[in-house]
Amino acid sequence: MKIVIDKGHIGLNSDCGAVGNGLYESDLTNKLGDLTKSKLDKYIVDVKFAPRGTLTDRTNYANSINADYFLSLHINASNNNTARGWETFVHNNASQNSIKYQKIIHTEIMSYLKQFNIIDRGMKKANFAVLRNSKMPACLIENLFISNINDAKLLKDDKFLDGLADSISKGIVKCFNLQLKENKEDNKQEDIDDSIKFKYNNQLVNLDYVNVDNKVYVYIRDVCDLFNKNINWDGNTRIISIDDK
Repeated sequence: MKIVIDKGHIGLNSDCGAVGNGLYESDLTNKLGDLTKSKLDKYIVDVKFAPRGTLTDRTNYANSINADYFLSLHINASNNNTARGWETFVHNNASQNSIKYQKIIHTEIMSYLKQFNIIDRGMKKANFAVLRNSKMPACLIENLFISNINDAKLLKDDKFLDGLADSISKGIVKCFNLQLKENKEDNKQEDIDDSIKFKYNNQLVNLDYVNVDNKVYVYIRDVCDLFNKNINWDGNTRIISIDDK
């Protein structure tokens, strides 16, 4: 069982997604994605993150590894700052499995959100690229409105985000009847995420890494994001340039 989590707007050049009330969509989807994966890592399932590239890169990756499910995490926004709530999407021509999984995940998450009086905006369909180009069942979640002061207050609460990630993971567990890993030592090991701690301005942040021959490499885009730099890639000359945002 392979599940790909797409952290919306992560790594799309200088596009950080929606912005509002001191928050950035890419920061929130990054945090929510990490939390969701950490919950699912306790189960017998292979959870991968979509690459930090274009929308096509993300779905191509999921298709190339024959993923069983594609979950895209986003934060909503509106010019009308009174708009708020939570909603899920599948493609206009979604398969029966996509629709079935959407209902399970939607119901599970709303059972958590109701305690916060979150508005249920419904289970919807749309022609979003990541839903259209995914060959497997897929769902896109719009997790509240960054433009709404009340929704933003919740999105700033780490405890709320942890509970939201927990409800997302529970929905996926129900969709695929995932089983907990039996070996306690394995569980203990799997609780360690695929990131390292990096100290920046006296704060510890997580950075994804690759270990090659006992050497640790971090992704240059992650480091540039941390230091508020733009990274640009010229595919013709194969030159990477870095400048201030």
